[in-house]
Amino acid sequence: MNKSNYQNLLDNLYEGIYYVDIKKTIKYWSSGAERITGYSSDEVLGKRCSEDILKPQSLDGREMCKTNCILTDTLKTGSFAQTEIYITHKDGHKVLIALRVAPMYDHIGKIVGVTQIFTDSKDNIDLDEKEAESRKTAYFDPITKLPNKNSFEMVLNSTFSGFRRNNWSFGVFLFTIDNFSKFKDIYDLESCNEILKKVSYAIVDNLRPFDTLGKWSEQEFAAIVINVDDDKLTLIGERIKTLIEKTTIPVGKGSIKLTLSIGASIASQNDSSEILMSKVKSHLEHSIKKGGNCLTIKINT
Repeated sequence: MNKSNYQNLLDNLYEGIYYVDIKKTIKYWSSGAERITGYSSDEVLGKRCSEDILKPQSLDGREMCKTNCILTDTLKTGSFAQTEIYITHKDGHKVLIALRVAPMYDHIGKIVGVTQIFTDSKDNIDLDEKEAESRKTAYFDPITKLPNKNSFEMVLNSTFSGFRRNNWSFGVFLFTIDNFSKFKDIYDLESCNEILKKVSYAIVDNLRPFDTLGKWSEQEFAAIVINVDDDKLTLIGERIKTLIEKTTIPVGKGSIKLTLSIGASIASQNDSSEILMSKVKSHLEHSIKKGGNCLTIKINT
């Protein structure tokens, strides 16, 4: 089976990513996971994560599969987790990793598995610098380090494929920084780039680990949010809008207040990626016309 564009994107990330189902059977193992652990996907797919593969240990040496399994907690409670642990590389040496764990849901909100994202410590990084830089240029925005527009569109197309197969609901946001063109006239390039980075950090902090934020254009960000309806979409959008509105960002010797105009929409079975983004863009323009600092998910006619 050919890999989807989404899988190609995941496999080009430096982080290791793997997914287990409700029975803790490994269903996905990225190229980053292969590099960090030494185990190929062929060696682990279909096995249970507890089958003496990574032998995870806490920093104080406790065997986590036996006494403190993060996956079990997430599968039972739907909780997110972030920690540092040791795993055992295929060749036997210990690797310190930073681990993030997130539940995955089906279309009715039932937990169906867990995604784990992990990175190794700097002492274990052995990437060719030119290769790493090439990957960054191809897939990521150089200022915010977010997926660029091409990468975001690949994720969006893949999300649509899953939506049509499994009817998993999702929505899309477009955020634009109000009056950013005026900021460019007032502040230098470095200060404007700092504004973009601070806004991107704030949005990421208010999304879930399995949602996707990307850089859509010079001053626009786009986000895919999974397992939402209109009410949840509104809640997320209003939370981000309010957070930015209340945040003061240092720029140069002073500080500025920012606001966002936001457009959003829930995907429907009749949509394509192009149709959905066109609707979201229209909703964003409606928010801008209303004076900014506004969220629009529907336009009343």
